[in-house]
Formats: sequence, structure tokens, C-alpha cells
Amino acid sequence: MTPLRILVLALATGGITGLLEMALVTGAIRVGVAVRMGPDFVWMIPSAELVLFGLVGGILAAAAAVRPSWREREGLFVGLLVGLATLSLLLMVEVIHDLAALALAAGVGTQAGRLATRPWARRAVAAAPLVAVATGVWAAALGVWTPHRRAAAETAAVASLPAPDADAPNILLLILDTVRAASLGLYGAPADPSPGLDRLAGQGVAFDMAIAPSPWTLPSHASMFTGRWPGELSAGWEAPLDRTTPTLAEALANRGWATAGFVGNLLNTARHTGLARGFLHYDDYDTSAGEWLLAASVGRALAYATPVRRLLARNELANRRHAPEVADEFLDWIDRGPAADGTRPWFAFVNLYDAHEPHMPPGVPLREWNRFEHRGGMVVGGNAWVEEKWTLDAAEVQLHRAAYEARIRAVDAEVGRILAELESRGLLDDTWIVVTSDHGEQLGERGLFEHNNSLYLPALHVPLVIRPPAAAGPTGVRVPGAVSLRDVPATILDLVGVEPTLPGASLRPLWTGGDAAPTSPAVAYLRRGYVEQPATPMSRGTEMQAVVELPWLYVHNGDDTDEIYDLRDGLFEGPNRAGAGAAADSALRSLRSTLYRLVTGRDVPAGLPIRPAAPLGRE
Repeated sequence: MTPLRILVLALATGGITGLLEMALVTGAIRVGVAVRMGPDFVWMIPSAELVLFGLVGGILAAAAAVRPSWREREGLFVGLLVGLATLSLLLMVEVIHDLAALALAAGVGTQAGRLATRPWARRAVAAAPLVAVATGVWAAALGVWTPHRRAAAETAAVASLPAPDADAPNILLLILDTVRAASLGLYGAPADPSPGLDRLAGQGVAFDMAIAPSPWTLPSHASMFTGRWPGELSAGWEAPLDRTTPTLAEALANRGWATAGFVGNLLNTARHTGLARGFLHYDDYDTSAGEWLLAASVGRALAYATPVRRLLARNELANRRHAPEVADEFLDWIDRGPAADGTRPWFAFVNLYDAHEPHMPPGVPLREWNRFEHRGGMVVGGNAWVEEKWTLDAAEVQLHRAAYEARIRAVDAEVGRILAELESRGLLDDTWIVVTSDHGEQLGERGLFEHNNSLYLPALHVPLVIRPPAAAGPTGVRVPGAVSLRDVPATILDLVGVEPTLPGASLRPLWTGGDAAPTSPAVAYLRRGYVEQPATPMSRGTEMQAVVELPWLYVHNGDDTDEIYDLRDGLFEGPNRAGAGAAADSALRSLRSTLYRLVTGRDVPAGLPIRPAAPLGRE
């Protein structure tokens, strides 16, 4: 087998592998699996596999050129390529351990090598040039057609919009992913990594105790888009937001707003999550080198293999979309999109993901990465917490906190740039700006890290700032008391004069003093995800709820135990006062009744005892 034939065979094998992977992904999407890939996977997977197998083929061809005696070992080359193809397909099945996949692939490759000299096998190898060319043409054609089809669909959707109301304002919803209130100057952080947000709050209304509906991204965003509690929605670890619940973007598009979303968090806000519904333009996955690499299963395996990442000295997510890129896409849409001529108002949702892990402290040696690291599975979105993080000493926790605050500072600078660019375009004074976060972050409080393992305040207390257009509202106002982000869509509809078609209540009366329905209780929900996290509150059961009504935080655990904290003891470190005094127990019963009615629709059973939760190992 000549070196050229080896290379062509490798390309053909890669092309077939890519088509099979693409077919598997298509099938998974059609049966409802939330595959975390953009629509360009139809050409990116085959092209990525062509290149990866081409690289392997080039290495094998070079070896055959250097060692001519190897050219007679046709079975060796066939076996290696078929084994690699088998491994690529098996890596797509995440329930199969990588070592088991490797063993199975080796067995299949060995058998393929033994059969390589059969007449039918030689005929198959002879067809390799045609297969390689056909796959390349397929990928190229789809690479041109897919974005063209998307652009045509967007143009048609814009053309079908109704005429907007005269003088309807623009709306910008900025969600700073994973930014907790306690780390912002606006809420008393001494380091103050957020001077831009502080200035923005002085131009509008800031809420002292905004509570996220969930301590992780998808259900919290889904609640902010629909006005419904996470417990009422399909959005979760294994399912996207389904089409049964109207969204804020749909409500505004139906009244003539041009709607667009721009997201940095590809794990939990890209279009596969269902959050894109109602947005005429949705900017998530791109065609970057990192995204292209992750299209192929072997590429994903290499990108998230710790030895490879250490060898490359890279701890970053391969397909993270940084805030400047997301902001640039938003600003480009403002300049070139359907609202660029000023005849139509726009509603834009922008998710900035940079404060989310991983954020490695500077100067940490490679051998210490696992003590600070967070890794994400790019297909299922399951997160892997490395246990060393729970053993960080006080100095290391401060390093971790400083790295987090540095990311917030970068996000804050980008928020400032977005607002400055809107002002330079003459749009800022015609736009309602709403800035919040989907959830907070734990930085060692109660021995906990990350966010989706508890319902304590570090994971729930988030910023909420609303800046009105010029002459449309107050400035420098602080709203005390706990509010829920569940009320964000009803508030936005109220602010722009659209009838309240979504659940929840407007927050505007809290700063205007007008009459309105009571705002929603500050409730949060959490269901257990893919990853077991022993000795965290989530380990007590499969679902838990919490409610904040100052000065109390009540948590109902999955094992039916109770926690209540007097926030006057300290937002993060107070003791569980369940069963420890009349005032706390009275508040506990009242807040437990609120939760029980929300979750079950019934009144709490009379005489239900208080069951104080036992301390966890890290508390």
C-alpha cells in the first residue's frame, strides 16, 4: 500500500466516521436529547473528522515512506484506521467508559486488519478516493447552505412582524452569568470589581435582595423568560424548555419588537436549551477553531483530557465565548440588523459567561490545577467537580476568590463598553437596561464551592439593576426587601407598555409606590443533576426549595429536614435556627407554608413537625 493510498484511505475512513457521527447526533436531536451543538454540526462533524483522520493518515503515510517494508502490511493500516473510527463512535456514548471504548475499538480494529486482504475488502479500499471526495463536497456544500438557510429564515421572520407601537422603547436584558451580589461594590464588596455597574445603579433602580429562581443557569433563565417557577417548567438537567409556555421574546415579537439573543454560555443557554424561542436572531455557536475541534468526538476527548490540557498549559473551556466577542456580535446586530434603521424597536438578551469557572488563579503550577479546576462535559453538560477544591486552605480560597473577582472586573468593563457604544449611537436614552445574573457562586462559605449544590445566599443573591430611558424614571433609588427574578418578564412588559401576558407581577410599584398585585415570593428550586456531590445539601435528596423573606432564609431539604437562618447573624455564616427558638420556628412554619402551597397547591398539613437538618461534613 503506497503512502498516497494510505492517506486517501484515512480520509475516506474519516469521512464515513463523520457522516455516521452526524447521523447519530441528528437522531439524538429528533428524539429530544439536548445535544450541545449548534446547527452547523451537519458539516462541522464530517469536516473535522476528515482533517483529524487526514492527520493520522499523514503520519502513517510518512511512516510507510520511511519504512518501505511496512507498505506490505495492509492489514496494519486498515486495522488502525478502523479501530480509530470505532473509537470515535464509541466515545459518543458517554455511558461507556473510555477504557472500555478503547478495548472494544482495539478488538474491532484487529478483526478489520485480519479481513483486509479479502477481495470484498480490497474493493472497498479501492473506493476510498470517491468516498473521500464525496464527503468533502458534502461538508463544503452544507457549510455554504446552512448559514444561508438560517439567514433566509430570519429575514422571513422579520418580514412577518407586526408594526410596532409608536415611540416603543428598546430593551436590553444583560445577564451576567454566575455573578453573585456579594462580590460587587454595589452590595458592599470591599475590592469593588464592578465600578461600571455601580455607576449604572446610580442612574436607575437597584434591588438590595434579588433572589434567583434556581442556583444554576437553565432553570433560572427559563423562569426569567417565562415568568414561571422552575418547578412548573420542563427545563432541567435532561430536558430543554419545551414549547408549551409563552416567553418574553415571543410576547415582544408579537408586538413588533425585533428580538435577538447573544450568549456566551453554550452549555446552558444555547438554542438546544429551548431558550431561543421567540428570538428572531440567536447568536450562540460559531465556527471557531475550538467549536470545530469539539464537533468531532475524538476532538472533544482530547480537548478535555487533563494530560493534554496540562501539556498545552490550557485550563480554559475550548468553546467559551468571551464577553468581548458576545458584545461585538450584539453591537454588530444593532448596526446591521432589522432595527438598524430606527423604524423598529429591539429587545436584546445578552449573556456574558466570563465569571463562570474555570478561572485559574495566576501563578498556580500545573500540578495544582485539580485543586482549583472545574470541567464540563460538552455533550451532556454534566459538570465534574474535582474533590481537591473542598480542601483548599484559607490562602488558596483567597486566590480562588481573587481569580473570580478578576473575571467579574472583566465582565463589568464589557458592560461599560456596551453602554458607551449604545450612547455613542444615540440609543441609550431610548432603551430600558435591565442587568442581573442567573445565579451566584459559593467561594468556600460553609465549606461549599460552585453553585448548583445548595440554596444558600451565595448561590442565590444576585444583582438586579434597572436603568430607564431618559426622563422615564427615577435615578439612584434602592429597593429594600427580597424580590424574585421570576418577576423580570412581567416587569419588562409593564415598563414598555405591553399587556401582562406572562405570569408574575411587575416590580415597578416597589419604586414608584403605585398600586399593583403583590410581587412574587423570593423562592428558589434545585433538582439534583448528573454529578453526585457528597456532603453538600443536594446530597440530602433529589429536590429542595428555599424562600427568602427578610430577615429569614428558609431551606426545605430533599429529606424533609428544615433549615432557617436569621440573616441578621450574617448573610453566609449564621447557625441553623430550626427548633432553636420561638421566633425562628414561627418564621419557619410561615415560610414552609408558602413553599408547600407553591409546590403542591395545597395547605401544609396541620401539626407537621420541625425537623432540623444535621450539619454536613464540610460545615
